[in-house]
Amino acid sequence: MYDRTKLRAAAARAGDTKLNGRLSAAAVGRRLGVPRNTAWRLLNGRSTPSAPLIAKVERHYGIKARHLLIRTDAA
Repeated sequence: MYDRTKLRAAAARAGDTKLNGRLSAAAVGRRLGVPRNTAWRLLNGRSTPSAPLIAKVERHYGIKARHLLIRTDAA
């Protein structure tokens, strides 16, 4: 499972916000090299990043994959 709060916090720290202080999917998309709608889905927890995208998040925001992904155990 993917923890979007880690990406949201890192994007805010990096300054990927609009003038009103809200996160900018366009800025996150530019930084990660993905379309704005993909960045929006990641920021809002509508999709899980692929392995190559997790590598980009780690490179640009400094979040390790183990912190971005939450382990879930099947019951």
